[in-house]
Amino acid sequence: MITKSHDITEDRMMDAVCMAVDAYGFENLTTKQWAEKANVSEGSLYYHFENKDDLLEKTFLRTDRHFIRELNQIFLEHAGAGSMKKAASQIMNDYLVFLCSHPVEVRFYQAFSKTKLYMGKARDEQSKDWSEMEKVLSLYQLTKQETQTELQFFFTESVNAYAAYLCSFNADKPDDNYKYIGELLVVILTYILEEKK
Repeated sequence: MITKSHDITEDRMMDAVCMAVDAYGFENLTTKQWAEKANVSEGSLYYHFENKDDLLEKTFLRTDRHFIRELNQIFLEHAGAGSMKKAASQIMNDYLVFLCSHPVEVRFYQAFSKTKLYMGKARDEQSKDWSEMEKVLSLYQLTKQETQTELQFFFTESVNAYAAYLCSFNADKPDDNYKYIGELLVVILTYILEEKK
């Protein structure tokens, strides 16, 4: 029987792997480094997860689900924003603010999405998770599968990459070149939202 403390321990372990990847890099991560961040023994990994890859994959999927739930809520909040351009601008701003409040998770997400692990089961599971967005996308009349796929790719690749840059920026604000990327992302989202059928 899985208990609440078991789930809490797994969550703590997944939080720790995000911090360890952030500190040591994805390729250099060892189970010893991860265990130190989690404040557990290395053996605990195998009690809660099949292996290191299982830990990394489950951490990515948990992070992705968290991001999707928040994005879903943001889309709901701006469904009646008036013009699609206004909705796109508000959605983009709110989502970037959310992502930048989770910099370690964003950097882990970006690092994982460049691995062979991502190209396997994790990517398939990620697509299933995006099905949670179907109801909210219908509010925007985005019912065409191709449009939903474009939106998924847009947020998981382009927006998250931009957020990773913003999260790693040491100054108060990004340089002017990157400010224009944010504006371009709003234009692209507006296009996707207006494309509809």
